Amino acid sequence: MLATQTAIGQIINHPKTQAILNEQEIVQQLQQTDLNDLLEYLKTGESPKFAEIRILGRWQLEPYATLLQEKRRRSRVTTAEMKLLKQQLEFVKSYALVVTPDNNVKLKGAAPTAAPAAPPSPAIIAAEIAKLPTVVLADGSWKGENDKYQLTLTAQAGGFRFDTGKKSATVEASIKDGRLYLAEENEIMVMEKF
Repeated sequence: MLATQTAIGQIINHPKTQAILNEQEIVQQLQQTDLNDLLEYLKTGESPKFAEIRILGRWQLEPYATLLQEKRRRSRVTTAEMKLLKQQLEFVKSYALVVTPDNNVKLKGAAPTAAPAAPPSPAIIAAEIAKLPTVVLADGSWKGENDKYQLTLTAQAGGFRFDTGKKSATVEASIKDGRLYLAEENEIMVMEKF
């Protein structure tokens, strides 16, 4: 209706619009919305209201920066260890972290599958992962400020485990140079906004 430039009265009287307008919870949320902030966000992609909370948004794993962090963390990495690390990153490079103003966080990625008996090539891994549906792997909450945060996550997808092998984890997060660094135990993942 909007694409065909239908009159506003017809849009308001449409049954689907009326269903939304008669839902009290939705109406209350709309009344609490800062419309000037929403308009600015729609125009520029930036919300003045939430500009100071830099963790908000969608973050995607940056495999090369993550690999570089792992190289820095370890003083000596063998060729075999580096090859294994690259294969592990193929499995997680589709991960996306969604952080919302209501202090919720979701980790999304390809649905977990059983690991193959022999490690396949990176091209085969990428092709297989592309076939998998994207699901919420874990969700939880976040707290913090001034580019230092703490995420508390619980696995939601069957078979998904954190690096410690557990179904839940507390992850320290920091923002440096526009990147989000997630540290769990001895591992660091680097993410970028998208």
